Amino acid sequence: MTREERLSLYETSLLDFKNYTVHAQTGFCNYYRYTHKIEVYNDLDFEERLPELFKQKPTGAFMYWWFDDENQSNRIKCLEKAIYITKTLLEADKMIDLNKSGYLGCMPGGMLVDRREHPEASPVQENEMFNIAKPKEL
Repeated sequence: MTREERLSLYETSLLDFKNYTVHAQTGFCNYYRYTHKIEVYNDLDFEERLPELFKQKPTGAFMYWWFDDENQSNRIKCLEKAIYITKTLLEADKMIDLNKSGYLGCMPGGMLVDRREHPEASPVQENEMFNIAKPKEL
């Protein structure tokens, strides 16, 4: 499953947990198993399939009972954080790809942008030590 697919899944899951839809009140494992047909009962499967969510597993939590059934707020917080982590990783991937393309630019305030979309941005200087690619001409 790609990061984009996981982001979409986390966003759908968040809505389901907020709205207490079927299986959402039973915890993450049953929810993903019955609602999305994703098996995450085994820690290795969970970590591989939904890493941004699994990394938040409370210390000492049993395989599938992270929180008591009555407390949805903990699950909602985990899903919100998983969404934030996934969006951050997607943005980092975008910057890495932009750097490799040679069109990475820097705006006067320091924001990194695509120079094809922002021709006023200064090209980021090539730097082998930090794997910054040689800038391409527009």
